[in-house]
Amino acid sequence: MFKKAVLAVLLIQGLVACAPVQDVATTPEDPYEPFNRQVFAFNEVVDTFVLRPVAEVYRFVLPEVARTGVSNALSNFYEPVTMVNALLQLDGERAMTSFWRFMLNTTLGFGGLYDFAGENTELKYRGEDFGQTIGVWSDNTDSAYLVLPILGPSTTRDAFGRVVDVGLNPWTWALESGESIAIAVTKGVSDREKAIDLIDEIYDTSLDPYTTIRSGYLQRRKAQILNTHNPKDQAYPNID
Repeated sequence: MFKKAVLAVLLIQGLVACAPVQDVATTPEDPYEPFNRQVFAFNEVVDTFVLRPVAEVYRFVLPEVARTGVSNALSNFYEPVTMVNALLQLDGERAMTSFWRFMLNTTLGFGGLYDFAGENTELKYRGEDFGQTIGVWSDNTDSAYLVLPILGPSTTRDAFGRVVDVGLNPWTWALESGESIAIAVTKGVSDREKAIDLIDEIYDTSLDPYTTIRSGYLQRRKAQILNTHNPKDQAYPNID
């Protein structure tokens, strides 16, 4: 099943790449803009007919407290990825925070459904991934913006980081492939539900949603990298 999904994504990428490309003036951070806009248009169709309807049903069926519990459990599931990447960044404090968050939330937080650590200690959540790790060691050198089929906004650095993070997560090797896919799909639905209002606002107020989303994503990623590299230099809101 997983192999079929990968082949489907590769097929979509091939079809998009072969489609006629409109003449778009690219910007330095977005050298693949013509290609990206076509993938963006494809994602809009998928979102309209699949992702958003599923997210709306998810919001309708589950009360907010249940959705928060699912989100907490998903964050706890990916906590080992944060810990490993913090170690790769030589950020021992963040690694220990992630370790104790995982231990406390898995036990006293009922498998992570309740953010016990965040609510009762100073151990606040902040996600780390391999894209951020590369950004830290490359002194935050900008990476080319890239829109991925289904997955949406990314960069060439972050796209590579996604693959590495799958290997870094011990649950990848502990769970069956079907279970891992189910968790990834659940995270996708949860993330899309949380973004319903924001995305609606972007489409209601922006003349070009593509550039607005691109700008927001790149700024968010830069803030995450800076917050990881020099956490005391600048204050950023919780953007994970």
